[in-house]
Amino acid sequence: MLEGLPLIAGMSFKVDANSTTLKACEEAEARGCLIKEDIFFLVNHRLGEKLAFLAHFADEYRMNMLGEDQFFYVSSPVKGCALCRRPDTPEGGELRGCRDCGNESRALYCSKDCQRRDFVRHLPACLRLQKDAELGKSRSCQVCGDLESEGGGALRKCSKCHCKQVKYCGKECQTVAWQAGHKRECKKLRGSHM
Repeated sequence: MLEGLPLIAGMSFKVDANSTTLKACEEAEARGCLIKEDIFFLVNHRLGEKLAFLAHFADEYRMNMLGEDQFFYVSSPVKGCALCRRPDTPEGGELRGCRDCGNESRALYCSKDCQRRDFVRHLPACLRLQKDAELGKSRSCQVCGDLESEGGGALRKCSKCHCKQVKYCGKECQTVAWQAGHKRECKKLRGSHM
């Protein structure tokens, strides 16, 4: 009957015939109390939002009270809007990056509304990126924020413009950044060095 139940992160797991979750769902269904799928997804979505909110405050505590770098801010190669996960704008166009931090791949948005609603969560990373840009360097992967490459070594610079402002942990993050806007920036940087 039920093959799997969705988890908060969008993953799924198999429910075997002896599962207490499956039995509880079957008992609830027999009583006519089974939660409809759309309500279940809504509850999971809201729980995910609350967890993201708590992670933001954990980051604030680590940064401001302990003086440590962000730990919970995870925006790996983003697949869609940083807030709603929509793959494109309502008009079908490309997602836009945050202009304040100059990073067009860490936080992509489908609309100004989503960008405004995500501001509190994105602000600490945005300020850190602005500071790094002022210093003319980057200490972390532009896309995922990792401090070292996938192999454990130093981060790689852009092979085209060799600027210090952009570094990547691996090919996948470099491809995401290139598609998200570094291609345009790279052309500008190469043009100014000629």
